[in-house]
Amino acid sequence: EEELQRRLRLFRHRELVRIIWRDLSGAAEVTETLRDLSNLADACINVALAWAQATLQARYGTPQTEEGAPCGFGVLAMGKLGGHELNFSSDIDLVFVHSDAGETTGPRSISNEEFFRFLAQRLIDLLSRNTAEGFVYRVDARLRPFGSAGPLSVSLAALEAYLLQHGRDWERYAYIKARVVNPWDDADGLYRDVLRPFIYRRYLDYGVFSSLREMKAMIAAEVEKKEYRANLKLGPGGIREIEFIVQALQLVRGGTVLGLRQQQLLRALPQLVQAGCLPAADAADLETAYCFLRHAENRVQALHDRQTHDIPADPLDQQRLALAMDMAGWDQFLVALNVQRERVAHHFREIVFRGANGAAASAAIADDGVPVQAASALDKVWSEEASPDLQLQRLGDAGFTDPAGIAEQLRRLREGSLLPRLDAPGRQRLDTLIPAILVHARKQPRPVRALDGMVLIIEAIGRRSAYFALLNENPSALEKLVSLCGSSEFLSRLVATHPLLLDELLDPLVFEAAPSRAELAADLELRLKRVAEDDGEGRLDALRNFQQAAIFRVAIVDLAGTLPLMRVSDR
Repeated sequence: EEELQRRLRLFRHRELVRIIWRDLSGAAEVTETLRDLSNLADACINVALAWAQATLQARYGTPQTEEGAPCGFGVLAMGKLGGHELNFSSDIDLVFVHSDAGETTGPRSISNEEFFRFLAQRLIDLLSRNTAEGFVYRVDARLRPFGSAGPLSVSLAALEAYLLQHGRDWERYAYIKARVVNPWDDADGLYRDVLRPFIYRRYLDYGVFSSLREMKAMIAAEVEKKEYRANLKLGPGGIREIEFIVQALQLVRGGTVLGLRQQQLLRALPQLVQAGCLPAADAADLETAYCFLRHAENRVQALHDRQTHDIPADPLDQQRLALAMDMAGWDQFLVALNVQRERVAHHFREIVFRGANGAAASAAIADDGVPVQAASALDKVWSEEASPDLQLQRLGDAGFTDPAGIAEQLRRLREGSLLPRLDAPGRQRLDTLIPAILVHARKQPRPVRALDGMVLIIEAIGRRSAYFALLNENPSALEKLVSLCGSSEFLSRLVATHPLLLDELLDPLVFEAAPSRAELAADLELRLKRVAEDDGEGRLDALRNFQQAAIFRVAIVDLAGTLPLMRVSDR
């Protein structure tokens, strides 16, 4: 064991010299450096794992399932290692999973859970113990189910049950990058049956933005408290904000767009552009900033082989970093750094905060020209229980000509079966949405009809409150939808029957022109590309969704009068 540890550490040192030299001399792009560092970690993990497994099997025998089949073991790399984006001095985040319960075959038989706990402990020790030659990697295993309180290795079934019952939004972000780094027969099943259904939902999942803002707020408070402004990762406009942007958009649409299910950030960016989630210019800005910040982060860590993300305060180290970044001096480096950070911060605000948040309804009311007192009263129509006369007065003060009709629609929604079925986040999203709907309904020629259509849609989509989040995050789409409901009962019922059509409202061109024959063909081709060729039911679903979306778009321009009747028939 001592000889193995010595050779592992010397091997890592030798490879780091090679990788750092290629990075500093300009012979390697940042993508090659990150990949090589990750491949180095993968190799060390696999060598240590093979040695640990052989020694434990010699003592306890081979783990088997209760049916007598061999029981495998998977090492999941999380975070930067999972995405092939490791730094020079990163910790490695690992989660350990075994195939099933059972016991070993040897004369000193133990349970599979105990065997794989020993195996994980032995692997961590081989990599992280500090010897005369240093260590290989610091290992963090706290991302496992239930954190430090949970078992070190869990079965596939236990991991699936945990994610279904206890999985939180931050864990969905974390598992985007999860990657099995060792040979394991059940790796495909893990991705297909456990991780993908947990990470990616089959509908547009705009609810991730609110949880993202909460996580960002906590990090920002920590940054402020610990004075992380010089931190390349956590500081304003830092690497974490780029990761948040990309992973949030992956979570929103990854359930329907297979190409977005990428573990590596730089591979996800062009897929986001292709899927229409991100303008090409924004993606180019983020890629440039990411490469600059990761270059700087790697070179900061290469100075003293320390896991740090702070730009140095020591004047000599500042000059060394500037030189390594090919800058004439420290001042030039700071200017370049600030340019990249400001771009990232701008895009983060635009993409993550451009949608409505808890104050959306009030902002929409205030912008609509309604007096502040009336705006406050209208907000209370939904949020407060009050006498019928007071509610009618509030609706009248807000400008509704038929307050009784509006009050009746709200009563129908409040007393229906939807509200008791909503969980706390769903109810919060609905409470944000209803006042904003009232604002837009007030502007319609037939506000009662508009609200009637919206109530129909809300009751239909209530099982998936992420649709509420979609409308809260996209005020212009909500305004269009309320207008459609006020104009056409057919379109209201179409959306209520096929909620995926809400996605069409996010395209600003949908009201301007009906799609041409070529555009329809391109849309259908793109939808079919997202489904595996051998998935017959999935391809039929794609065809149905295409047909419904096409009818919806043609109906909108027909209703708006922007397309003559004969052209409508052509479409």
